[in-house]
Amino acid sequence: MCPIGTLSEWLWQGGAALHGRNRALPRWADLPLRSMKYLLLALVVWVVVMMPVPALAAFLSSPYGLVADVKMLDFFRDAGRLTTQVCSVLVILWVVTKNFWCRFLCPYGALMGLASLSSPMRITRDPATCIDCGKCAKACPSLIPVDVLRTVRTPECNGCLTCVSVCPVQDALEMRTLVGRRRIAAPRIALGVALIVVAVVGYAKTVGHWHGHVQEALFFKLIPSAGTLSHP
Repeated sequence: MCPIGTLSEWLWQGGAALHGRNRALPRWADLPLRSMKYLLLALVVWVVVMMPVPALAAFLSSPYGLVADVKMLDFFRDAGRLTTQVCSVLVILWVVTKNFWCRFLCPYGALMGLASLSSPMRITRDPATCIDCGKCAKACPSLIPVDVLRTVRTPECNGCLTCVSVCPVQDALEMRTLVGRRRIAAPRIALGVALIVVAVVGYAKTVGHWHGHVQEALFFKLIPSAGTLSHP
């Protein structure tokens, strides 16, 4: 669902189309860099946990907090030289390396990866029918060595099923439940995700949490002053 992840996929796929392949960092660099997103996640969690509830509520109701999304838009719309340079470097890294941001820097990706470890489903390989062609590992956007694993148990796997789609042997690689080892077809997973999205959005609209509570007149009044305000 992540738009940044979608952009990342387009860029590395475009890079592979132009250069024939994407480059993978050596293991000595890959492992330390992957820890960065977990450090960033820990920092975010620490800031939120250490911030008193009244202070957090005060920030969210402050003029800056109310128009934080607009300030983020202005950050990119009126980007300075440093912002442009950093974004340009990230784009180049995305083109030459698969999912550079998601793999090394995204704290939200780190959170989702850790949460996925409790998932009741896993990508499972059947050694009896696997022909060891290595296509699954080569196609994996997260660079997981699927071809040597019996069950994929890693926070780097987001269940995209790319490895399953390129497997030339039927039933050799599938998404299965941990209990009962039942096969789950990709259309069912897609339908389940769509139903969850519809249910969440529908519930939010029903209980009145979908739209913000800031009136439009107040919203536009606060935008000019937000630039002079800082975080409490």
